[in-house]
Amino acid sequence: MSVRANDRQQTFSRRKLLQGAAALLGAPLVVPASVLGLGGAAPPSDRVAIGCIGTGRRGQHDIEGLMKHGARIVAICDVKPESRKEAMALSGVPAKDVTSDFRALLDRKGGLADTALTWRIEYRYENGVRMVFTDTSQNPEGVRLEGTSGWILKAYRKPAEASDPAILRSEIDAPRAEALLGPGGGEIPRRRRGEREALPGAARSLEAPLMAAARPGSGILTALAAFAAVLAVSVRFETPAAEPVEPLVVTRDTVLEKDAVLEQPIVIRASHVTIDGNGATIAGPGKAGDPKSFAGAGIAADGCSGVTLRNVKVRGFQRGLHAAGGEGWLIEGCDFSGNFHDPEHGWGEQGRFGGMVLTRISRSVIRGCTAHDVWNALDLSGCDDNLIERNDLSRASNVCLKLWTSSRNTVLENNLSWGLRIKPGEVHARDSTCVLIESGSNQNRFWRNDITHGGDGVFIRVLNGWVSTGNVFIENDCSYANNNCIESWSPGNTYIRNRANHGSYGFWLGGSDQTRLIGNEAAWNGLPSGFHNAPEPGFGHGGIVIVGGSSSHTVIQGNHLHHNAGAGIAFRGDAGTKGKAWRTHHWIVQESRIEENRFGIWGRWGDWVHLARNRFSGNAEGNFLEDVTNLVEAKDDPAVTLAPRAEVSAPARALVGVPVVFDASRSADPAGRPLSFRWDLGGAVATEAVARRTFDRPGFYRVGVTVSNGVLADLGFRDLVVAALVREELGTEGEAARWGFEMQGNADGTGRVLFDDDPDAVAGRSSLRFTPNPYKGMYATAVFPRERDAAWDLSRKTHVSFWLRAETPNIPGFQEPGPVVRLHSRDGAVRIQPSGGRNLLVGAPYSEARWTWMHVRAPLRGDAEWAVDATGGAGGAGLERVDAVSISLDSWGGDPFTVWIDGLTFEGP
Repeated sequence: MSVRANDRQQTFSRRKLLQGAAALLGAPLVVPASVLGLGGAAPPSDRVAIGCIGTGRRGQHDIEGLMKHGARIVAICDVKPESRKEAMALSGVPAKDVTSDFRALLDRKGGLADTALTWRIEYRYENGVRMVFTDTSQNPEGVRLEGTSGWILKAYRKPAEASDPAILRSEIDAPRAEALLGPGGGEIPRRRRGEREALPGAARSLEAPLMAAARPGSGILTALAAFAAVLAVSVRFETPAAEPVEPLVVTRDTVLEKDAVLEQPIVIRASHVTIDGNGATIAGPGKAGDPKSFAGAGIAADGCSGVTLRNVKVRGFQRGLHAAGGEGWLIEGCDFSGNFHDPEHGWGEQGRFGGMVLTRISRSVIRGCTAHDVWNALDLSGCDDNLIERNDLSRASNVCLKLWTSSRNTVLENNLSWGLRIKPGEVHARDSTCVLIESGSNQNRFWRNDITHGGDGVFIRVLNGWVSTGNVFIENDCSYANNNCIESWSPGNTYIRNRANHGSYGFWLGGSDQTRLIGNEAAWNGLPSGFHNAPEPGFGHGGIVIVGGSSSHTVIQGNHLHHNAGAGIAFRGDAGTKGKAWRTHHWIVQESRIEENRFGIWGRWGDWVHLARNRFSGNAEGNFLEDVTNLVEAKDDPAVTLAPRAEVSAPARALVGVPVVFDASRSADPAGRPLSFRWDLGGAVATEAVARRTFDRPGFYRVGVTVSNGVLADLGFRDLVVAALVREELGTEGEAARWGFEMQGNADGTGRVLFDDDPDAVAGRSSLRFTPNPYKGMYATAVFPRERDAAWDLSRKTHVSFWLRAETPNIPGFQEPGPVVRLHSRDGAVRIQPSGGRNLLVGAPYSEARWTWMHVRAPLRGDAEWAVDATGGAGGAGLERVDAVSISLDSWGGDPFTVWIDGLTFEGP
């Protein structure tokens, strides 16, 4: 994937997308039927074309989000030249479609360049109401709402019309609306869980007025005007798929007729059954080249275990195999090619479609299967401890193998090549990749797989801040990637003897702390004659590149890095602050051959780098190292043949004022040579095998040691969280039952927050864990005590303090200011939140906060970092009576997220 570090982790607010001119044309006019809950309705075409007015920082965030969900940006308007230029680079819009005058964009004759001239789309509701959208710049029909005996119309630059002029009011009274539109006997069905995430943020913002417009007694003209304002859009809408066929229900062992073609899907409703396809084909309604024609699942199962499925072919469905909630499956010798496939889709994800879609299927085997010409060949969610071997899952238009919260799987000798979605002449392969790993997919093993010719080869993605760690890649070929042969933003992964050649970059590992790269080849990357997307300032391309995100505790040993159009190895600390915010930290680079590159090693703003026995030759501009502190270039000694092994014993938790022991005395050299030690104990240096430090402040401390035999070295580390003793811990020490909740958008009362005590604690013996489930997609608030009868006197207290960590599956993670702390009284509340609209879980103060604890300490009366305001009389003269404290967070999307809080207290005399 081609977007760099900051772009990957941007967030944007659904509630701000339509504010001001910046969002006037940043929202698609057509909203998928799935948003309105119309069961079985197909989503809109992938050819949505959008003209955007206002393309500053917020507008660019919106552009990126819309592109990720399939929109095509075809025109740009902004008064600032720099904003126009940045938006052009982000969206690919040519200069001829860029303007500083929004009227020129709105009034362009014939619509926007390169878009269809007209379009029409209809939605029908259970109460008989029909809503019709057409190209308002080309067709006077505009946005039209039709009922049983009348209609309302709003078109571009035309006054609103209606079959009954008396109906044209800002609010329509129920009797007239009912007479016009028919009785509102059935509300629009609610969408299914999970459909929300398929939409751009702007579409979500428009969801409420659309649904209101379809119900009697609502402000219909307001809704119509909101949609009519968005003019520069064109859509090709295709006919929905045919009605589903009644399935064949299987409850016992079944053998299909040999080589038969069955136009009937299979539903498995029993465990411990075998289905032998006998070469038969299950054929669905889908037709190649028409993604909207695919529907349903060829084979489906829910809650079944011990199923054997072999020798069957499935084609023409939205999902070839759709199984959930089971274990002990054997899927062998099956062919799931020719199911949902969309090589013309733009940027962004679609649903979980394609060959095999498995959810919570564990301890199973997938062997010798095929899935070509599909969206995702094998899509795993919550699937653990599976063996995936010798399958041909190549030629996917999105991802050959996708892992989401899926751990401890073994992926052995598969063809996972050509995960690619790109048109001739395009620079970027959109969001396609051969292997996609994300959201807590840990400790997977990849051995000897073909992962070539992808958008990326392997991509470990962290769009929501939830890292995937402990994964090991051995002897895979990830070459010929349009963008990066291997890309990761996650810590703690290991790469051994892989090939990462002929891509734009070999390894792109910004944000990949605690990483080991041993014996890999990264060569011929970024060549003018090959792939060379997104060259970096200063060094261009490279073999192993770690920039744009932090990189601590990294070992690069025995790699062959040659013939790259840039650096053999490149590292760079924070460019915006020139290394003041963070530096590339604690590296060992040794025994590597670095040959025939532009640079051997290119590095800026690094610290504590050990270089030993690397062989440099033919690098045109040599090495470039600038502002690298604690740089060691070890002298060689032919008597030293092997590196030592570092072994560290140290706690992960400590208390302020209590000495902590860090022990590396069990480290060893294979030849028994004497060892030297260099410790960084969170800013303090020590040189003994056993080091000690007493910490005087709570917080996170990065601890590491380099163990050297005089030439070669190894390293060890520890993520250390230091807490202060808490005199009065409020609600986070075994008191989960005393918490209550509030939830924004929970008018129907169906939202809940689940509380529990968790043994993962920083202070005391337990922490509080809370999960909004069902979650309504806005702020979820935990309140202590739930009775709101604490009667605390906080007039002399100065700070509220607690520890925080979180995991969210929602992309792009947390949004809006957060965490928001409120102090509740009978008269109102005092709100304390990060200033400038910041969310601490998005702009974390250190990389490790993505997976460990963060200390939050907020002043009760505010400062430059924390904004404080009061409602009612709660501000008072000194917070003499506070009855409850609450903590709020907002995660994009509607899937449950989890928050841990510990050590909650008020500080002061």
